[in-house]
Amino acid sequence: MLPRRSPPTAARVALTLAAAACMEPSRAAAASSSASTSDLTANLRLGAGHRHNVLLSAVQPEDSALGLLEGEAFWTHLPSDAVEFVAFSNATFTRFVDSRDNPHEIQAFAHAALRWLPRPWFTATPSLEGYHLKQVFDFSINNVDRRTALVAVSGGLAAVTLRWNATPRTWLELKPAAQRERFRDHSDDSRQHLGRATLARTWFGERLELAVSGQALRRHYDSRPQYTVAGRRLAGTALFFDQREFEARAKFSWGATRRWSGTTAVTRTTNRDNGSGFFNYRHRAARQEIAWQGERTKLRLAARAGRYDYAVQTQGIGINPPFRLKEEFSVHARFERPWTTRTTAFVQLGWERSRSNDPLARYRTHTAQAGLDVNL
Repeated sequence: MLPRRSPPTAARVALTLAAAACMEPSRAAAASSSASTSDLTANLRLGAGHRHNVLLSAVQPEDSALGLLEGEAFWTHLPSDAVEFVAFSNATFTRFVDSRDNPHEIQAFAHAALRWLPRPWFTATPSLEGYHLKQVFDFSINNVDRRTALVAVSGGLAAVTLRWNATPRTWLELKPAAQRERFRDHSDDSRQHLGRATLARTWFGERLELAVSGQALRRHYDSRPQYTVAGRRLAGTALFFDQREFEARAKFSWGATRRWSGTTAVTRTTNRDNGSGFFNYRHRAARQEIAWQGERTKLRLAARAGRYDYAVQTQGIGINPPFRLKEEFSVHARFERPWTTRTTAFVQLGWERSRSNDPLARYRTHTAQAGLDVNL
């Protein structure tokens, strides 16, 4: 289950992780042979389960049984030692049997990247990403109307990742990107430009990696106006956000065969609008991921907690109402074990909670799924 907070963020994370997972083996293959090689793999996932609060409602939670159909494909091509190409696509269809207002959700992603290694110490990776999502999202963070809604959104992102290996254990990465996003009702259509810089170093034979990242982002909305401090529209104005994000991250593995691995990260984000500051907030978050790889089984756990503190928006009435705040928590777990040579059984659990001093922005949801991954 993808994070409900930000559709484009969820898409970028899924695509980046998938691309990295399928490009690392290709690097080893390129090192062992200079001949051109290609590899195509495809998987089909079938599952069933249950979700509590399908619509993320604060007042009337709706439960439903669900069916899951998901397909994904990886293609890697190595024309030479200095060039790698990878493409990844994924589509998920979730059918909610008992929900009238949200009968189904769709998530579709695509990613293509060309990695060029002209020198051992330098890598350039241009990439293109696209996504289409139809599901319930929490729009209360960046909107006046503090609501959740079932929407359809499509988007694309173009980026170039430049990486310098200053030493065998230290690297610097720069990533400028541009993104376009369109909603079916065009209410939140936007363009955004961002730049991200990451400095990292490894220790203990790459068992520990420490990294710090900084990101600057500007998002221009096509039709959304600015707002007064009281939350009233200002006709004839255009709204944009400036965001600054800082992240500190540690990746680690342990055990004689590195069966255990994990990631710990903390982030701090500030959002500023170009108007009265009605949408200004500070966001702090922490996440923890742990994975265990046995001889035949895999276990992954992930937890996240975050808090939004608004600088202008208030909640309630009276002479001195408190500033608005919102907290988010999530926990996800996945267990996998091979069943046959071409199938893997999985069980996946997810829990999310939104807590706020605004009663309409509070909800809980949890999902349980089980099924089979089939290697085609």
